[in-house]
Amino acid sequence: MRGIFEIVSHEYRRYIFTRGFLLFLLIIPVMSLLGASASFLQDATKAAKTFVLIDRDGGWADVVDEALEEQHQRAIIGRWDDFVMGLTASGLVDAEALEPPFAPGPVDAERREAFFAAGGLAEGRRRLAALTSMELPPLEEPRRDFRRIDPLVEIAPDADDQAIGTAYLPYMRGEKEIPGGGRLTAVVVIPEGYGAEDGPNAVYLTDNMADDELRAFLRGVFREKLRNDAFVARGLSVEDVAAINALSPGLSKVKAGSSAEDEAQRLRDTIEFGLPLGLTYILFFVVLSVGSMMLTNTIEEKSNKIVEMLLSSVSASQLMIGKLIGLALVGVTPMVIFAGLGFALISILGAGNEVLATLKEVMLASPLVPLFFFYFLLGYLLYASIYLAIGALCSSIQDAQSLSTPLTIIMLLPAPFIMSVIEDPNGLFARIFTWIPFYTHYALMLRLSGSPPLWEILGATAMLIVVVAMMLTFMGRIYRAGILQAGGNANWKTFFAAARAPKGEKVR
Repeated sequence: MRGIFEIVSHEYRRYIFTRGFLLFLLIIPVMSLLGASASFLQDATKAAKTFVLIDRDGGWADVVDEALEEQHQRAIIGRWDDFVMGLTASGLVDAEALEPPFAPGPVDAERREAFFAAGGLAEGRRRLAALTSMELPPLEEPRRDFRRIDPLVEIAPDADDQAIGTAYLPYMRGEKEIPGGGRLTAVVVIPEGYGAEDGPNAVYLTDNMADDELRAFLRGVFREKLRNDAFVARGLSVEDVAAINALSPGLSKVKAGSSAEDEAQRLRDTIEFGLPLGLTYILFFVVLSVGSMMLTNTIEEKSNKIVEMLLSSVSASQLMIGKLIGLALVGVTPMVIFAGLGFALISILGAGNEVLATLKEVMLASPLVPLFFFYFLLGYLLYASIYLAIGALCSSIQDAQSLSTPLTIIMLLPAPFIMSVIEDPNGLFARIFTWIPFYTHYALMLRLSGSPPLWEILGATAMLIVVVAMMLTFMGRIYRAGILQAGGNANWKTFFAAARAPKGEKVR
């Protein structure tokens, strides 16, 4: 027992008290911060998509300009509502004290008109400042998503799409400048008779076939205009058409057993759905990282003859157990550190934030966190034992690739089916992966948000425990047979031959 403890201590200190591990601890929060701020950074640096409209039918330029202005106004009000709700969540102001049109709510035509007629963001900020003694944070108007500019090239009235695209291609590739800077995103050509029955299609010319955001926006604008004209042509008034278009029936998504009026419970249900997804991602990342660490560690010790010195004081079985426990603790340590820091931050910041307070409550009351560590242990032992056996047979990382690559492929095999499991946690794919031991720990964590049958959870977990025990025994035989083996080719033949080797005595 003392020998195992010494190996555990050796393996743990070998990784924890290093600059690399400390750097890892710093990288994780930095990457998390960058990930959380990615959308903000994208919004802050995003340039408006600029386009030219060649209207051969007439009247479409005004329609597009009105739609662009409406979209921008909606974005401004949306930014205002988010600003107010953020201050309310922080306890600085009370959103209910604001009167329409500055009180957060649906952004319809009536509110848009009233909001800007009353003074827009400047007036809203003035009214908000009157509700608090604290200085309000800055609030900037959002940038426009799309921008229409006048034609840049003289085009013959009968020029075809290819000629137009060729003429504007230098502006799309940045070889020529456009007013306001940036690149031209697209040229939209609206032919004569567009929208008529059996009429020609409009054409969207671009050099970036991957970006479809502007095209989708313009298509929506054209579709709404043509439908409105069709309604009016059939006898409806413009006011009736506007009223029909304003219809927006609500359909709240509520988890069965909860009340639609209980906002706190609905927030709790949302967190309980998302938490297993995040924990499963962490589970996969940590198991893969620590398993690979086990492979590298074993090969390095074998190639540097360190393992021979270790085996002079402990048996091969004790060495294997000590390495498994030591690296398991290495994998758990950063998770415990970040969980503790996260819990402390949530406790500090959650006092005035309903979302953070509910997240803290779910983490304390839900079995998800203990189950995460439990399934981490099972998944780690499953994969780490295989990596350990492979490392025992190989003298270099290059030798190990032929054996470790199939294992990596097996780990990544379910990737195309992850969305299917998330969308239907009790569907066919979810049930199949639950009963495949290599994926059981991932599948069960993902499925917990869908309340799978208790017998499946218990049965699959019991199966995984049995498989892990068998795998440890099987891989232990390979490890003991191969750890002192020098030279030779590491392949599947030698892998299974080592498993059949008789159990050796303590190696001195």
